[in-house]
Amino acid sequence: MASSYALRRKKTKDNSGKGTTYCSGDKVAESGIYDIKHHLHREHHEAVFLKGGVFPACRVCGERIRFQLNHGAPYIAEDPDFGELPN
Repeated sequence: MASSYALRRKKTKDNSGKGTTYCSGDKVAESGIYDIKHHLHREHHEAVFLKGGVFPACRVCGERIRFQLNHGAPYIAEDPDFGELPN
């Protein structure tokens, strides 16, 4: 039987059509602006997350926080026209 921790951390499809909802501890699959939904203590807000990072827990609501991609946007170093600039 799967642990409750594994079930809680599972990514889920949202019925709103916005896409996948991520939990703290999940890996960021795409760089961009994410909607952040806290549990009760704060209004929803946005932040930038970079591909390969990990979604954090909240200091107040812990792992009861959720993240959803609002607008994908590559970090400038991920763009093939820029990447690493010569010295």
